Amino acid sequence: MEGLIQVRIPEELIEEIRERNSIVDVVGNYVTLEKKGPRYLGKCPFHNEKTPSFTVTPGKEMYYCFGCHKGGNVFTFLCDIEQITFKEAVKKLADRVGIEIPGTDETKEDREKRSVREQLYDINKETAKYYHNVLKSDAGARAREYFGKRQLTPQTINAFGLGAASMHKDGLYNHLRSLGYGNDILKKSGLFVFDESKGVRDLFVNRVMYPIINISHKIIGFGGRVMGDGLPKYINSPETEVFEKRKNLFGLYLARGANTGNIIICEGYMDVIALHQAGFNQAVASLGTALTPEQVNLIAKYSDNVLICYDSDGAGTKAALKAIDLFKAAGLTTKVIDMKPYKDPDEFIKALGKDAFQERINNAVNSIFFSIDTEKSSYDLDDPAEKTKFEQYVIMRMAAMGDVLERGNYITAAAKRYGIEESLIKSGVEELILSGRITVFDNDLPETRQPHKIENKVIQSQHMLLTYICDNPSIYNKVKDYLKVEDFTDELSQRVARHMFKTIEDNTFKPAALIDEFADSDESNAVAKIVNSEKIDITEETDNKDKAFNDALKNILRDNNKRLLNTTDDLSEIQRLMKEQNEIEQIHISLK
Repeated sequence: MEGLIQVRIPEELIEEIRERNSIVDVVGNYVTLEKKGPRYLGKCPFHNEKTPSFTVTPGKEMYYCFGCHKGGNVFTFLCDIEQITFKEAVKKLADRVGIEIPGTDETKEDREKRSVREQLYDINKETAKYYHNVLKSDAGARAREYFGKRQLTPQTINAFGLGAASMHKDGLYNHLRSLGYGNDILKKSGLFVFDESKGVRDLFVNRVMYPIINISHKIIGFGGRVMGDGLPKYINSPETEVFEKRKNLFGLYLARGANTGNIIICEGYMDVIALHQAGFNQAVASLGTALTPEQVNLIAKYSDNVLICYDSDGAGTKAALKAIDLFKAAGLTTKVIDMKPYKDPDEFIKALGKDAFQERINNAVNSIFFSIDTEKSSYDLDDPAEKTKFEQYVIMRMAAMGDVLERGNYITAAAKRYGIEESLIKSGVEELILSGRITVFDNDLPETRQPHKIENKVIQSQHMLLTYICDNPSIYNKVKDYLKVEDFTDELSQRVARHMFKTIEDNTFKPAALIDEFADSDESNAVAKIVNSEKIDITEETDNKDKAFNDALKNILRDNNKRLLNTTDDLSEIQRLMKEQNEIEQIHISLK
């Protein structure tokens, strides 16, 4: 929170600030743009790319990257590029065009009206400042000693906002209460234990503190390590309205801009911090839980190449094998960094230094071979029977590969690595394929979103239609007799359609303002994707647009009709829907 005095900005003033700041001019200060028809094209500032896929459309006052799928309006661009809050972006853009923002005192009643999410973000921000100040005080002496033993520099401590929770059981609680926060919202923060008989106590006591920051640079939770031998060694904030462990990664807000061509996934906070301090800014870690499909998909937004750097013990190896399967299911390339004889990257860096770690990165083991090497350790290769079983395992792994070219390259490499004649592997693989006795090692993997997976045809049509209407709102009047908000089947598209249709009817529709309806950064990116369909070239001839538009409309209507047919047994209703189905095929709307 920024204190008791807050700037509350009227919606009309926000809209004026948006209109006075051309998105082309603002983005052009950070990205070299080239005009291509009605759009501007440049290299995306949010991910590393060789071929430009970042577009700015002045007609919509929106930007969108077809590579990393990040998009929004002039406010969200400034928030992400300068890593500032929405209010700070509004203030900066207001100053840019000479608009004065009046300030008002925020009362307790005003505070309670603000959204729970915004209050929780403010509470977490104040909590991080509190812990950081404790670290610098006399009460933080033991925590400073701990960080000193871990060889962290003051710069690193400040960069990660590290802190300390003192021995006082209610220090944070009293601090936040003094700022005017009530128990109702403090209960929702997850930072306290409320007990009817014992009163309120801080969740974190006598621990070094690690703020957990999301990709929008907002503090969403905390991790705390006990100072001493107490248990549990680590605890994290519980899940709240702003903190979902499975959907976030420690350090990703820094790693996504590293431009190294890969992401290093670690197990612990200190591993990430140690690697960043050594210059490996692409390091991230899961949040006290096993890697999740959602975290894999998050990584996939920023890199196709992942280096797994888990602990070198048995548990770490087991976790690495599971991670390999998850990354493979998401279409990502993985390698495994060998930390032996050290347990983790933190120990390795302290013992051998930056250059040695870079060498381990350069020699990282292909994930397929890491899996085979791990399996190999369970066989006695001096025993002919055991050696045969291992060679059969290698052959089965090769046969399980679906791509013929990939399989051939791996067979050659496996023959050399494991001392098996290449011809024997080839003949064994051929025999397995012809007999149908193939063990597919990834058919039971958890389902994850493929980064380049083709969308469902109907969903794709819904996005195309919304893009057409966003580009030219007058089209809505041509389809409103055929199309209802309920015809959009996924929740986000339906919310976009509802806002779009209502504001068009009210004659207040503005594409850039649509983004502001979705406060969550992931949602706003998804909305930008919906109204910037990759299937639409807005420079196309009108006849081609007509056909694509009508095909999309019919796909949506056919799907809705089919769903209704599948849910009714009423004969008259079935007849009506069958007639309607025929009428759908006769629809043709001209965009001219």
